[in-house]
Amino acid sequence: MLFFERALECAAALPDPWFHTTVVRGLPPLYLSDPESRTQNIGEAVPFLLMAGGTETVSMYRACILLRRFGRL
Repeated sequence: MLFFERALECAAALPDPWFHTTVVRGLPPLYLSDPESRTQNIGEAVPFLLMAGGTETVSMYRACILLRRFGRL
């Protein structure tokens, strides 16, 4: 996951790094929680992609799933 690691490094170097790293960690859960992502045949890669972002990314994914379930996302 070189791309993801590099994005985190770049985000950490920006002003207000907490905001930017949160965005980098939050984009995969946002997209992967979308029901349309399941039609892309990436099911086996989802856990790997989420774990690349660490526990924060996994937590955000769970939150996105719940928000989508209740129609809030």
